[in-house]
Amino acid sequence: MASYQKYKTKKGQLWLIKIVLEDPITKEKFRTTRRGFQSLREAKFAAEQLEEENKNASTLRKSNQLFRDVYLEWFKEQERVLKPSTMKQKLTKFNKWILPHFGELPIGKINKKKCQEFIDYTAGHITSFKDLVIQAKLIFDYAIKNDYIASTPFKNTVIPVKVVVDDEDDKDFDGFWERDEVNKFLDLVKEHGTLKEYAIYRTLLYSGLRKGELCALMEKDLDDMRNEISVSKTLYYEKGEHTLLKPKTENGRRKVDIDQETVDVLKQLIRENKKRRLSDNIQVSEKFIFVRDDFRPMRVAYVNERLEALCKKLSVREIKVHGLRHTHASMLFAAGEKMKKVQMRLGHARLETTMNIYTHITKEETGQTPSLLLDYMQKGEIKHSVGQTVVKSIKRT
Repeated sequence: MASYQKYKTKKGQLWLIKIVLEDPITKEKFRTTRRGFQSLREAKFAAEQLEEENKNASTLRKSNQLFRDVYLEWFKEQERVLKPSTMKQKLTKFNKWILPHFGELPIGKINKKKCQEFIDYTAGHITSFKDLVIQAKLIFDYAIKNDYIASTPFKNTVIPVKVVVDDEDDKDFDGFWERDEVNKFLDLVKEHGTLKEYAIYRTLLYSGLRKGELCALMEKDLDDMRNEISVSKTLYYEKGEHTLLKPKTENGRRKVDIDQETVDVLKQLIRENKKRRLSDNIQVSEKFIFVRDDFRPMRVAYVNERLEALCKKLSVREIKVHGLRHTHASMLFAAGEKMKKVQMRLGHARLETTMNIYTHITKEETGQTPSLLLDYMQKGEIKHSVGQTVVKSIKRT
């Protein structure tokens, strides 16, 4: 805000301006005076120019702020009004998806093209990509409100209608457990964990299901007469609401045969759920096997969280949930199952995906190749190398 005042000089009366400006670096307000104007009109024009220059300098400095720094300001503000659990979810989304894309860019230089690239990339990798777009937009809205930028670069971007999510098996290899580690873990969970925890991880290890497929299982999907699980959908949450998605490929829809103990554990969990529903007089239209306390389907993230906690609690080598799927594959290979059957059981669209897992699992076994070849040539035997079919002998003619 400026004020104007006449003052006398030897040359006659002139005008001065007293104006409050803001330091573009420190953001501190300071008062300054400009003199020597011939008229009030000239003084007012000069004051308007000073304010505009000061505003532009401040905006330029702000627009050069990195997206990451603006995000941190926004995050501190949100921490005062949102629950810690909500902030934890936001933190995960930003660290995994949003900051790697925008973090080191000046917020004023992020344009529509960069935002469209973010939308297209996330749409190709995660089903709930729209929520990531919403979260990223919040930072630009905050930046507009605080004069970092004039408008959002997300304006007029396009949200894809058809989304193809990459097969998670094509991502980085998550390792696997050896047989003794599997048995140790399951024994300890059975003894020290809950029935639901034991059912979760035994089912994953003995069926090879993806965690989204596991969470989508309903009571009707278990055939205890044939010892089969029907896999026909996968579950994900968006804004607290669950959605059931169809498999991307025909191979994703399948029946997986399981052992008797896994069947018994799932039946026991189903009985416990029924007892609780009767006790609480709750009617549900979708009878999921793995549920929350309110009988909504279990969160997919819960599977990760409990596995990490159990590994630490039980002093078992830590592994990612997807590593359990690789562990299941390794056990099938070690048991001598054929590659094609493993592909169908895991629901891979391409045999190449199954072969890539096999390559990872057997990469430490390459040194055995000469001895395996020698055994075959001398004795007519093929031994397991993390398990292809064993040929006991070859008849000589």
